[in-house]
Amino acid sequence: APAMLDKWSRTQCALEAGADLVAELPLSWACAGAERFAAGGVALAGALGATHLYFGSEVPDPVLLLRLAQALLSPDFAQALRLQNQPGLPFAARRQRAVEALLGPEAARPLALPNATLGVEYCKAILSQGLAIQPVAVRRTGSGHGQQAPVEPGAVLSASQLRSLALQGRDLEGLVPGFTQAALEEARAQGRFPAQIKHLERAILC
Repeated sequence: APAMLDKWSRTQCALEAGADLVAELPLSWACAGAERFAAGGVALAGALGATHLYFGSEVPDPVLLLRLAQALLSPDFAQALRLQNQPGLPFAARRQRAVEALLGPEAARPLALPNATLGVEYCKAILSQGLAIQPVAVRRTGSGHGQQAPVEPGAVLSASQLRSLALQGRDLEGLVPGFTQAALEEARAQGRFPAQIKHLERAILC
């Protein structure tokens, strides 16, 4: 799905929230799968001279996530993955079973969680690119990826639920920071919010 706001408005919100710099990840990385997305982001962070990389994770244990990354990059993993050749088994499940064979079920558990999995990919990219960047996993709070929760002021909803509410024309006041709410209302008044994929369908088909 497209971002709900244009990148300039999102940048302004990030600056209002305390960011010092907002860098754009080029489209071919930004719209790729987790491995390529993480590789692009880490390369950009390294080029900017970053020393630490912060990311949200259901498992805020960078030591474990680094251990998983090392396992996934090892020749032993490639061998273990070849043994997981059950027909119809998705790659993610095969990968988790292979890591379970190497490290045990408890250590492999983060690979079943979407943000922790992305954190592992960040760690893999740091190792693969030989960068002196320290990963820092920040515990995620509120709704998990794609989850639905009661809509009440102060609730920490998932991005997909917020997007769904916006597409229904619901007011997001109390669900997003005040400066974000102001940016949303300004864009709505100008007919630029919420962005929807249906506005691109004809161009995409062409």
